[in-house]
Amino acid sequence: GEYEQPVIGMKSAFDFTEAEGIDNEWFARAWFVVNDAEVYVTEDSILIPRVEMGVEAREQEKKESGVTDAPVTRPDHPMVRYAELFTHNFELVAERKSVVHHLREAAKASILAKFLLEAQVKLEERWFDLADWSAVKEAALGCCLEVPQLWKDRTHSELRVKDGAIVDAQKGVSASTASLYGGVEFGLGRFSVPPGRRAPGHMLTAGAGLMARTIAPARGVLRPQGVDLNLDRFNLSEPVKLGARGPPPAVMAGNAFWCCIDGKAAPPAGGDEDVAFLKEVFNPHLSDRRSEGERFVCPDLSASYTKRLKDLLSEEAEVRKQRKDHFLSKEFVIGDAGDLFPTSWSFSVEVAQALDLRRNPCPPSMVSPKDLKSAVVVLDKSTEDGVRFRIYKHNALEVRTTQDHNGVETIGSVYSFAQCRQDYRIASMKGSIRGDDKVVKVTIASVDAADMAASREGPATERKTAPASERKDRLAKLIYSNGALRADREVVMAAVEKDGLALERATDDLKADREIVQTAVLDKGRALEFASEGLRGDRDAVMAAIREDACALEHASEELRGDREVASEAVRHNSFAITFAAPSMRSDRDIILASVQRNPFALEHAPEELMADRDFLLAAVRKNALVLEDMPKRVRADRDFMLRVVQGNGFALKYASAELREDSEIILAAVDQDRRASEYVDRGALARALETRERLQA
Repeated sequence: GEYEQPVIGMKSAFDFTEAEGIDNEWFARAWFVVNDAEVYVTEDSILIPRVEMGVEAREQEKKESGVTDAPVTRPDHPMVRYAELFTHNFELVAERKSVVHHLREAAKASILAKFLLEAQVKLEERWFDLADWSAVKEAALGCCLEVPQLWKDRTHSELRVKDGAIVDAQKGVSASTASLYGGVEFGLGRFSVPPGRRAPGHMLTAGAGLMARTIAPARGVLRPQGVDLNLDRFNLSEPVKLGARGPPPAVMAGNAFWCCIDGKAAPPAGGDEDVAFLKEVFNPHLSDRRSEGERFVCPDLSASYTKRLKDLLSEEAEVRKQRKDHFLSKEFVIGDAGDLFPTSWSFSVEVAQALDLRRNPCPPSMVSPKDLKSAVVVLDKSTEDGVRFRIYKHNALEVRTTQDHNGVETIGSVYSFAQCRQDYRIASMKGSIRGDDKVVKVTIASVDAADMAASREGPATERKTAPASERKDRLAKLIYSNGALRADREVVMAAVEKDGLALERATDDLKADREIVQTAVLDKGRALEFASEGLRGDRDAVMAAIREDACALEHASEELRGDREVASEAVRHNSFAITFAAPSMRSDRDIILASVQRNPFALEHAPEELMADRDFLLAAVRKNALVLEDMPKRVRADRDFMLRVVQGNGFALKYASAELREDSEIILAAVDQDRRASEYVDRGALARALETRERLQA
């Protein structure tokens, strides 16, 4: 409940904490639960398990004896609100997040196993030959079944500053803590098995007993737990009967599914509607299921489950619409984005409202997409679903645009703006200005409306000194006002501390200021693009930039892009950065191998001469066996090459040509290195290979 959520507009537990006030200290635990479970049987005798899962939370108290459950958990507790939101969106989260999806699959498998045991179903012998039980037993002996618990504390501190000094510094800093406890404990030993057919305990137990839902406060020290399958509550001995199943949906699995979703392959007949729906479900900004590769299985597309997912997608679409409407309206203020947007979009509300601007709406046709290329970007942020929101300043206009994931940037609203006029009085002036007075000097000043209001409320001796952080926020905002302040070092420094990309607004002199550039690239590595030519050739500045964002290598000088140390550092952080290195580095064997180790797809950037080098390809496979998937067929059909490969990594047998997966010597070499390699071989071929070995040994 801490990080960016996989559902549009879904807030984290700590977002709720900040909303109710960071001064409220709390402790809580949360865990997954199975709320309902059934087993269906179709007319053609197929068993289908169904589970409804959710998340529950409980407030805790910290006592001398330890952490215990509170007698009553308030319904508006941040963790309770998050748990309710997670439960509401559970199906969509489970489809998008691999770890939650497989947790639900484990629950389904457990439900089905419980049913088979309680119903005393007799399985054919071949069911027990699906796995190599000796290998399973051997793996279990060396496997640690204890999953570590998670204890997460977040502490907020508040400093009060007066006249540049911390108030009551001698008393120390006051702090409030929000603590969240959880973990994972699978307990299958509490299955209710009817007498007369009880399975051996060691076959069912994978840990301690299940954590039952707590009704009364727990006693003593409570162990945080994260999964409560709670299967003993469900009687599954009588399955629910269903009619005959309809035809299977027109979808695919594995990498073929993703090719279909990405438009690289045509969907099966009648699958266009399914593809459009699934594109929304598996938005790459919200989902990590692509990492499952060939093991990915398309979700249940039954009418009832699809309707549930579509209802949740409709809620997301409504949030997306509300966001765009608010962003394109006059009410949206930089620094005070509101509840619809991530909390990171808002900083100091007082700063955002200090400048009283009147925005007058103008027709969007006043600005063309070409004009945006020369406009100044004032705001450039993306939401969790990949929708990009930008605000530009173009002449005297403010232009707001939106761009959907894989979409085109669209101009949504245009405003002309002017600062409200203030009637300022010069108290020290004696007399008045006559119409025939000669103007000898004009001074342009930037005046903060909040400060002017404070000056009218009372004498200067009664004013309170603004905290240093608030003053920096105000200074940072000034870089977006008149041109003169873009040359003010203090203003620019404050701006790049908040957003390194503000360096673009600075004058050329300050873009050559080492300290300012260093500060900017430490916040946003891409800010290197706006540094002076000299600093883009400065090793320290470039190294700092690529450590924050490896792709900042694109903006380094030609000399440094060809520097081995710099290129290696960039590739170490992001293998894709190799595309920005000099040609000499893109053909460097060691740098390519370092890149491949992090990302197998980096091999596609290797030059032809390296791809023709067998020793290089062998080294690449040893760094990352997954590179075999994209290697030419001639390489995967090379017997000597693949034999050397599987001797070091049996898993690589998966990518050998079909002919080589029948080769006894290669099969035995792979299985000897990793017994799991047998998964990629036909059982008949494996049996022949083992028989050949026994005959030779005899």
